Amino acid sequence: NSSLDQEKRSSILRENERELRAYFGLGFDRAAISKSFDQVVEWARRYSIGGERILLGEFGVVRTYGGYRGARDEDRTRWLRDIREEAENRGYGWAIWVYRGEGGMAIFNEAGSQSGFDKATLTALGLSPASSAAAPHEPSCQAAAC
Repeated sequence: NSSLDQEKRSSILRENERELRAYFGLGFDRAAISKSFDQVVEWARRYSIGGERILLGEFGVVRTYGGYRGARDEDRTRWLRDIREEAENRGYGWAIWVYRGEGGMAIFNEAGSQSGFDKATLTALGLSPASSAAAPHEPSCQAAAC
């Protein structure tokens, strides 16, 4: 905001930088993911809820969105794989967000020359496309990935 004096702008920037450093310092590795899932396990145990009754709904990572670049491919696929495996290791079901669209978090990308299933995402999710060129409505598309 251009109406703020220099001292106030500097103060806001320092605070934003501190918060960003704290956020990124939390870690997004497999150990942190496992620790979060362990909290769900404890909660479920406390209330006698079996793992088969727990669903991890709609998780994903932004690949691209418009002109913006999201997570790096290796980070995105590692995170998707780690989340899926941690859920499956505990007997939890899961659902990916989102099936189709342009870039973003879609597993089927509808954007021009990039149209088709994102192989890296499917691999991270433990799914394998029958054909990289298969459209979602074609019989060659595996049921688990359609």
